[in-house]
Formats: sequence, structure tokens, C-alpha cells
Amino acid sequence: MSFINNTSRVNLDSLNDNIGRVVIIFTSSGGCSGKGFTGVLASANSCSCKLITSLPNISPNPFANQSNRCGTQFGTTVEIPINQIVAVCSSQI
Repeated sequence: MSFINNTSRVNLDSLNDNIGRVVIIFTSSGGCSGKGFTGVLASANSCSCKLITSLPNISPNPFANQSNRCGTQFGTTVEIPINQIVAVCSSQI
């Protein structure tokens, strides 16, 4: 087990083992972020981890007027500082 530092509660090896998997990360913050962040873990290092929380919308009709598309052409990512993570939940199936 390699922990980030003496005060960190996060096992970096465990985070790296879950890259590409859906995880829920709980942080030491309140409000909406206190409910956790769910997404695909894209990367993790000693400073932060990145989750992909939504993918870009794709038009069901490629010939449709692109200005009338719903949603966004870009996905959403979340960058979470490692020192703010209190728990990481993942499925090992």
C-alpha cells in the first residue's frame, strides 16, 4: 500500500487499480459535492484524480441541424484534490 502522505486517507495504488472503472468518490466538503462524485476514473496521481462524469451527446441523426442539438458536444470531467477525498467506492466485479 502506498499512501500519498502521512495525513492522506487515500491509497494511490487502489486508485490506479480502478482507472477505467466506474467509482464513487466522497470528499470532505458539504453541499451537493457531499453526495459524492460518480464517474469513470480517468487518471490519478499524488495531487489529484480526474473523473469523467458525463460523455458528449451524440445526435441520433448525423444529418440533423447541429444548432438544434440538445446537450453539449463536450463531456464533463471533475478534478478532485487527493487531500479532499475521504472514501472511494468501486465494484470489484
